[in-house]
Amino acid sequence: MAYISDINPDLILTYTVIQQQADTLCDFLERSQKKYDNTDPHDRNYLFLSIRNQFNAQQFEINYNQRSENRVLRAAQLIFLNKICFNGLYRLNSKGEFNVPHGKYSHPKIADPENITAVSTFLQNVEIKHADYTDCLNKVTSNSFVYFDPPYKPLGKTANFTTYTETELTDRE
Repeated sequence: MAYISDINPDLILTYTVIQQQADTLCDFLERSQKKYDNTDPHDRNYLFLSIRNQFNAQQFEINYNQRSENRVLRAAQLIFLNKICFNGLYRLNSKGEFNVPHGKYSHPKIADPENITAVSTFLQNVEIKHADYTDCLNKVTSNSFVYFDPPYKPLGKTANFTTYTETELTDRE
């Protein structure tokens, strides 16, 4: 048995869409790939910003618990943004808006149906839950393998970024 949880509702939604609607997600991603590839390189930042603005505008409208095409679109947008943004970074501002800039890649691989299908197959026997890391502790036994993804520590005195979501995750958490 495997269990995945995270406090990021969009990450959990994306895992769930990959698990349950991989083919539809691949269709969305292939259309996004074609659109990006056919966009003049000088205009790709505008496309990125357009998708980012749509993603941010929908954050309070999406029903994370109901299976719908809107969920697939949101998962596709998250994957698109992750593949196109600077260094594949996921970061939200204090308003809960994705705010990473465009990464300006020449040939990013947005659509990867083989990988999506493989991950979907793997996720078939995985319980996926939007939850705090402490919620999984009651599932842990002496035979469990547990991995807690820690916050990223700043590497130097000038690198002090620690806020990946609208709330800061400190050493205490």
